[in-house]
This record gives sequence, structure tokens and C-alpha cells, in this order.
Amino acid sequence: MAITIHYGGSIKSIELIDELVDEMVEVCNANNWSYQIVDTKTHKNIDPNDPLPHLKGISFGLDETESVWLTFDSTGKLLSPMVAVFLQHDTNTTEHLDYHAFTKTQSAGPEYHVKIVNILKYISGKYFSAWNVNDESQYYETGNHDYLIEAMTLIDKSMAALNEAFAAHGGSMQGKTEVEIKEFIEQVLGKEALDIKVIKLGDQEE
Repeated sequence: MAITIHYGGSIKSIELIDELVDEMVEVCNANNWSYQIVDTKTHKNIDPNDPLPHLKGISFGLDETESVWLTFDSTGKLLSPMVAVFLQHDTNTTEHLDYHAFTKTQSAGPEYHVKIVNILKYISGKYFSAWNVNDESQYYETGNHDYLIEAMTLIDKSMAALNEAFAAHGGSMQGKTEVEIKEFIEQVLGKEALDIKVIKLGDQEE
């Protein structure tokens, strides 16, 4: 359970990737974020015979949370290496890759989430010819800061309760079925609270 931003699209021109990378490096330096410039063609650990697409771009973010991936294949479609690897291993082909990336912001808090949303909105207008986003907190779509905080706080409390419960009773979960584990989680969080959390994170503004 963690607030996640899913995003994807196509850059206007392959030639703009270097400009986008340079601008994101400036953003990272201003915010004291880590970053890594990505070019899988020159990566020492990449097998040259690997069927995964050549990706170029940048990843960045706070060390304690998932990176934001702005990496593109040779056609300019945004695709994170993690998504490419998982989907290629599942399908054994790159023909039907689901071109997108995602980042979890839960551990970094709402203000970091807001910064990432603002960056994504900025680059989508400047660099992308096609763009789509699904922000599980709905902040990207609504700008509702109160709801963002509420959603993150709800998940933090739920995770804290689960961690405490599994620390105390985790040993008794050995050998339990998925249904029994689900029932245990419902007992910890309360079935009604669990349903509310799922509904809230799934609701969309009209």
C-alpha cells in the first residue's frame, strides 16, 4: 500500500531528450536529489543481445523513495527499465510492451508528491506530444492538497497497524492460506476501514 503516480507518453522529438535530461539535472541539484543519467547501450551490465529496447534519459528523486523515470526508447515513448524488464520476462517479447513508468511517493510525504506532480505537469507541456497520468491520490487531477494528505495519512496508519500486528502475530501466519491472511488483515484494519480506503483511492472526481 503506497500512493503511486503512473505516467506515460511520447516525447515530441528524440533530440529533446538531452535537453530534458539537462533541465532535470538542474532541478535535482536545486532540490538536493540524487539522479542517474541512463543510456542502456553503454551500460556495462547490459547484455548486447538482450531484446529489451535501448533506453535513454534520466532517473531521479529522494534516496528514501522510488525514482522518477524519464527514460525513452528509440521511438520516443516513455518506458522505465523496471517496467520493460518485468513485462518482457512475462511475455518474452517487447512487441506488446505497456509503455509507462511509475513512482511511489508515500515514504517521502505530501510535499514531495506535490513537487513531483508539478514537475510532471511542466515537462508534459514542454516536451511531450502525448501524455497520460493516473495519480492514486488524485492530486495531479484535482489539486486537492487536503485529500492528498488524508490519503497518505490513512495509508501510513494502516501500514503501522499491520506492521505492529504482524510483529506480534506473524509467527501464527505460517502456513496460512491467502484467504486466512486477508481475513487477518481485515481484523487488524477493520473491514469497513479497509473498504473505505480502497474506495477513496479508487474514486475519481467528476
